[in-house]
Amino acid sequence: MSVMVTRAFIAMRQAIVAMRSIDFRFEQLYRKVDQLNNYIEEIFHDQNDFNEQQEVTWEKIKNERSFLKDVEREFIHCAVGDE
Repeated sequence: MSVMVTRAFIAMRQAIVAMRSIDFRFEQLYRKVDQLNNYIEEIFHDQNDFNEQQEVTWEKIKNERSFLKDVEREFIHCAVGDE
């Protein structure tokens, strides 16, 4: 009987050690997932910043094109008016 009890305690101890190992691995996975989540959030934040900068750039280009068209019209008007 005491041999069976000893074997049962040994089996329980092995199970506990295995569970601790699994818990440790889960903790590592949780940390890695958290790191990846932070990394993805940074990427989205950077992408949003880039999109905002791109919008500003396109707006500047649009304004410059509009200005150049106005200059062209004025030049054509002056050239035609001189004839």
